[in-house]
Parts: sequence; structure tokens; C-alpha cells
Amino acid sequence: MTDSEKSVFDIDYLKYFNGGVKLIIFDIDDTLSAYKEEFPDNSIELLKRLSQNFKIVFFSNCSSARRDYLMKIGKQLDIYAVNNSYKPNCGEYVRLFKRFNVSGKDVLVIGDRVGIDLLGAHGANVSNRTLVEPYSEIFGGINHPSYLRFLRYIEKKFLL
Repeated sequence: MTDSEKSVFDIDYLKYFNGGVKLIIFDIDDTLSAYKEEFPDNSIELLKRLSQNFKIVFFSNCSSARRDYLMKIGKQLDIYAVNNSYKPNCGEYVRLFKRFNVSGKDVLVIGDRVGIDLLGAHGANVSNRTLVEPYSEIFGGINHPSYLRFLRYIEKKFLL
């Protein structure tokens, strides 16, 4: 099932913890931060809190420059980073299941794009998926290019 929330800060993580979720897979750009920007303090604090009860993964199709930043943050917070996720390829999700010894019912995937972040999760039988509004539209910052915003609109209209 795919839930919708305004942002990562509005998700009821306790519900997922009580439901047996052990691993949270986060998209990065426009989910935890504005597009290609550093994580704001509130995202860092959220990740610190969540890592007390969950294993966390950064799951991104990002550039090499962005990859270095994610590796640095991941190391500081003990978060595993996948920087060439090949989303929406569901095989990459399955590799994470094996790495963390979980199944799709034990995982929550959070992202801002249905066709990229959540479609692959659905194909990998992830039971818990949450679509959030783009971070930059709520909190400001750099927006994705206009063609990606158009694709996001089409994805929500036809894939949800």
C-alpha cells in the first residue's frame, strides 16, 4: 500500500515500528532535502532519531559529487548509502533485503516520485511505501528541472 504525507516530518514512524518495519529506505533529492542541496538540520535530526529504532538506507541515482556528500553524511550517522541505485529497478531493493536480512514486509520506502522511488519498491514487494510532496515545494530550495516536475505530475496522475 502506498501512503501519502506532506513531508518526511509528517510520517507516523511509530506506526511502522509497531508494525514490524526494521529498515527505512529514503530517496534523497526532494525527499530529505531540496534538489542537490545539503541536508538541513531538521533532516539530520530526524535521521538521528530514526536510526535509534531502524536501519536507514540512502537510495539515490545521484551524481558523483552528490555521492561524496552522501557517503560523508552516511558515515557520520551510520547510514548505508546506495548511490547508483538504478531506480526503479526492483533488483536493487532485493539486494538491500539480503544485505539487511529483511523481507519486503519489514521495509518502508519513502520518496517524492511514484515512477522512480515507489514503482521499484512495489515491484520488489515492499509492503510499506510513502509518497511525500517534493521538499523544495514545501520548504524552498532548488526545484528539480521543469521536465522532472512534469514527469512527477504524470506519474501521480496515472500510477497512483
